[in-house]
Amino acid sequence: MFRSGIALFGLAGLLCSATASDAQVSVNVPFVRVQTGGPGGGVFVKAPFVTVNVPPKYPVAYPPPVLSNPGLPELPSPQPYVPPGETYILPPKQPLPGAMVVPQKAVLSHHDFAKVFVPAPGKYAVTLVHPGSHHAVEVCFNLPAGCPKVHTGHRYLEFDYGTCRVEVRFALFGKVKVYYD
Repeated sequence: MFRSGIALFGLAGLLCSATASDAQVSVNVPFVRVQTGGPGGGVFVKAPFVTVNVPPKYPVAYPPPVLSNPGLPELPSPQPYVPPGETYILPPKQPLPGAMVVPQKAVLSHHDFAKVFVPAPGKYAVTLVHPGSHHAVEVCFNLPAGCPKVHTGHRYLEFDYGTCRVEVRFALFGKVKVYYD
């Protein structure tokens, strides 16, 4: 009993005589981060399902960083290093000598086609964008003589002559069917 009293008294003396000091400790282990100390104190603990942040006792003002020194010239920003001999510059794509360049025609939707098409009697083979698959499909149809009214819907293009009709239907899976009435 006497020994434990002396030990307790000695420990109290050590704790009372310890002075405050600025110690900054940072511990990073898998899944756990602990930071303590600094000029104002404070503790930060981050672990799975636990986050503790005790701010410093008083505000800490750090000196602002020096962004430029008027006496020294500005240095250029560093460029990434490219080893010599490994830089490839590709020439622009050019056609083969003697090859003819044919401009590619724009493929219209059936709505746009109906706006610009002037119906005349005869056979037609046009390439249109299928409204379901959004791919180009070839549509072949025959038109009789006359002046039709042209109607379009979500999946059809219709030439209505009054007494007869020609209907182009855009079916499922990119299929096209032409019906003559």
